[in-house]
Order: sequence, then structure tokens, then C-alpha cells
Amino acid sequence: MYDQKEFLKWNKRYKKFQKSNKQSITKMLLDFNRKKSANISKKIRRKETGIINERILHTYKWNEKIFKTRKIVPEGKNHGMIMLVDCSGSMQTDKKFTNTIKQVLMLVEFCRKAGIKYKVMGFSDGKYSSRGGQIEYKNSGSTMHLEYSYLPVLREWFSYEQTISQHDFMSTYMFFKTKKYRMVSSHDGPNSSTPLFDSILLLRQIALKFKREENIDILNTITLTDGESNSTRFVDQKYEGVYSKLSSFDPLSKSVYRTSDSNSMENLLKFYRKVVGGNIISFNIVDYPWNEEPVTIKENYLGYDHHYTFCYETVYGKGGKKDMGGKIDSIEELEETFNKGNVNRNNQKVLLSKFIDIIS
Repeated sequence: MYDQKEFLKWNKRYKKFQKSNKQSITKMLLDFNRKKSANISKKIRRKETGIINERILHTYKWNEKIFKTRKIVPEGKNHGMIMLVDCSGSMQTDKKFTNTIKQVLMLVEFCRKAGIKYKVMGFSDGKYSSRGGQIEYKNSGSTMHLEYSYLPVLREWFSYEQTISQHDFMSTYMFFKTKKYRMVSSHDGPNSSTPLFDSILLLRQIALKFKREENIDILNTITLTDGESNSTRFVDQKYEGVYSKLSSFDPLSKSVYRTSDSNSMENLLKFYRKVVGGNIISFNIVDYPWNEEPVTIKENYLGYDHHYTFCYETVYGKGGKKDMGGKIDSIEELEETFNKGNVNRNNQKVLLSKFIDIIS
């Protein structure tokens, strides 16, 4: 953004978007709190104190429960959410990046209102030729270790630690980047390749630190992409080339990383889950309905616990001339707009209800 005038223009667009999705976020919050309370209620139990309840002492001949009881309410789980957003060049097409940022802003707004600690990071191209420097992931006595020939960039956009004004500025900036993605920092827009595999492996260090420092019990990891990734850029020193079969001790997590194919999302997420735990969710966002179902939900797919593919406009968009500032010229157009709005609300319920079920 170049000046205050430019900022105010994009801030106005962000505020309009925020207002249009207020109802959806409120519904998410109500569902989350209700299901979280229901889960806690199921675990409430009563324990006898050993002190006789004098009020019912006269029933001792037929009532065995004459002792006072104490209600034991378990503490709720501390939730957290970390999101990894694709900044690859393929996200330029079909408004994928725009729609992905909109989805991120909705999830962030939900987290802020629900008191869930969160981080949002964009991933993009970084630097090549890390060889020759310090080897970060070395397995002593073995020629196979996790050395990168390439280091991706992870940039933190949003965090629970931001003030309201910082959050507002960053939301406005990301709205600006959906249209002006080559301006300011190229890392904050769709300008790179897709180093998703390498980014996920690096993300675990951030995720572990996040969990430890904030005492998070359940960390939900969410990737928001168009579904494709580059090959992994690991290096095997012995053969001086990329090596996909890895067996290495990871000093960060004190775990052994074994895979027959490091270019397999399933294998990579298996290791990430072993180290970080929690749910791993994919939001595969497209610009047009690619299936008969508005939201395609797959469980245990490609290593993800839950995998969603959907079109943002189909789920959240209202559609119709009225919503775009035009006039409704006929009864037919009014009916079409009304029906389209109802369909979108139903699609929205499918996605939001399923998502809340997972993170509650």
C-alpha cells in the first residue's frame, strides 16, 4: 500500500467483507461453545465425600446413597490452530488466492472470538544451495540425513498476539495483496513455486514451540492450498543428489524419521503427526464447483485426517444482481437470487458444522 488513501480504500473493502460474514462466524462460535460444553458435560462425574447428608438420613433403610456427593468437572482442553497458506503462482488462477485469504480471515476471526490461540503463515520460495553450511538435521554415523538443498520461506501473517489495530492493518494488507500481489513483498502473494512438503517439515519446529509455550493440548494444523506440491529437496551427501528414501534421527523431536518416499504427502504427514499430534486438515480451495457436491469431504485422505475441497463462492457467496448492487428486474430473477442464497447457506452449514465437530 502506497499511502493512507490506499489503505483506507482497502480497509473499507475488508470491513465490508467482515460485516457480510459476521453471521457465519457467530454461528461457528455458538456451535463450538455448545459442542465444547457438551463434551465437558459428558465427563462430569460425582464422587461421594464420606459425609452423611442429614437431610436424607431418614431414608437409610431403603436408600444406599445417604452421603453427600461432590461434582467433579474436568478442565476443558486448550485448543490451538496453526495455518499454512500457499503462495504459489498457480494460486493466481481462478481467484484461488483471493478466496483462500477470505477463508483464512474467517478462521482467524473465529479464533479471536472463541479465544483459540492461532498462527497463520504463508509459504513460498526461499534460497537454494544451503549445502556447505551447517547441517541442521544430522544422523551421527549415517550418510543419510535431512540436509536441505533448498530452504522455503515461512512468513507469519497473523497471530493471537497481535493487537486489534495490528490485526486490522494485516487483514487490510492481505486484502490488498489479493489484487496487488506483486507489490510490497513478493512472498505475501502468489508468486512462487509450491514447496509444501519442505514447509510442512519445517513447520513442525514452529508448531512444537507453539504448543510448549502456550500449553496447547490439541493443535489443529490446517493447510490452505490448491493441492499440489513440488518434490522434496533433500540432499544425500553420499550420492550428491536428491534422495527420497530417508531414515534419520531428528534431534528436535527425538524421533526417527523413516520413509520410503519423502515425496509422499501421506508419509510426510505421518511423521508430522507423530511429532506434533492433533488434527491435520486440508482446505483445497477452487474457484469453480468441480464436483456435484458443493463441499467434497474425505476422511484419512493423502495423510490428512480431514480433506475438504470446495469453491468459496459456492459456500459463502450470495450471488444474484441484488448482492452485486444491481436491480432485480423480474420475479424470476428475485426467485433465482433467493434460491441461490438458500443453497449457499445450506452449503455453508455442511462445511462449518463438520469443521466445528473436528476442533471441538
